[in-house]
Amino acid sequence: MRILYLAPMRVPGEKAHSFQAVKMSEALASLGNSVVFYHWNYRKKESDSSIASFYGLKHQNNLAFRQFNAPFAPSNIVLYHIQVFLYFISAIRRFRFSDFDLIVTRNSEFLLFLTSFFLPKNTKLVHEFHTVPKSGAKKFFISHSRPSLAVAISKPIFLWLGSLGFDCALLPDAADVNSISAASPKESLVSEPWKKVGYFGKIDLEGHYSWKGVDTLVEAFTYKEPPKNTKLYLFGQISDEDQKTIIRKLGKKVKIMGYVQPKEVASYMRSMDLLVIPNTGKSKISSEYTSPLKFFEYLASGKPIVASNLPSIRGGVSHSGVYFFNPDDPEDLALKIAEAINGPREFKRSVYSWEKRAEELLSFVA
Repeated sequence: MRILYLAPMRVPGEKAHSFQAVKMSEALASLGNSVVFYHWNYRKKESDSSIASFYGLKHQNNLAFRQFNAPFAPSNIVLYHIQVFLYFISAIRRFRFSDFDLIVTRNSEFLLFLTSFFLPKNTKLVHEFHTVPKSGAKKFFISHSRPSLAVAISKPIFLWLGSLGFDCALLPDAADVNSISAASPKESLVSEPWKKVGYFGKIDLEGHYSWKGVDTLVEAFTYKEPPKNTKLYLFGQISDEDQKTIIRKLGKKVKIMGYVQPKEVASYMRSMDLLVIPNTGKSKISSEYTSPLKFFEYLASGKPIVASNLPSIRGGVSHSGVYFFNPDDPEDLALKIAEAINGPREFKRSVYSWEKRAEELLSFVA
């Protein structure tokens, strides 16, 4: 099957959405399909090998990256929509959509435009929905589009798509199971004498990504529990202001590791004694819509996990070695960390892989 993945996003990029799109494309290619991944970059032309190295890709034979040279960095929402428009015009001019059996995208901005005027009769379109839009205009345009298949990553999104009359499938996100389970821990971290509690993801105390709950995790380390021989490791992008705030609160109880490339994440995860996903219950994207990539990677690592007790996290996964705490309750989080850090250290779990997800997606459009 010939597949075009339309990805109006910067690749390589540090955000989870670009990682998810690239890994899904790799999985589709690993099943013998010919995949073209069309992305943008505004800094330089990225080679296929540099992208593959950044993401640690294993299956490259049938996967080709093609780049739209973006004229500017979309620093606000208006510029972003202008750039998405230019990107889609470029895609229409660059590719004959009739040359592809399947087009995949997770971008809603031009879904109606694409399905109404530019989708060839014999080409199928799969749209991945990772949230329910707040904008009434966006909901209107989505409801009047007709993708061949609408993919939901969580049950609330699935139910919303069903209410629109779409043919839809529920496919949560996944993990690179074999690479994560086989990764070697970082010796420099393993040799440290204290118990290591790891958080991986955007570190944002009060901004757009505050729904990830890092503020609750930081607050938990101000209690008498976790034990004194426990240290918090934070992996991910962080502002200078948030870094100063966290260090001021926790001092030597925390190590801020900063951003690490996707290909290095598994080794750092395997170096931790415990992994935490502290999502808030105050945001719908956190409590209902998200299907956290990091949670599936945590499961694949075999490490014990402390996680917010939310439908988005509890749904459809193995709970072996997962300790759930009350969302937004730092004291309960501290107690669960203390309990988990002294429990079993390794767990064998059945984890949803990208290849399995790709197989299921293709079975719906066969």
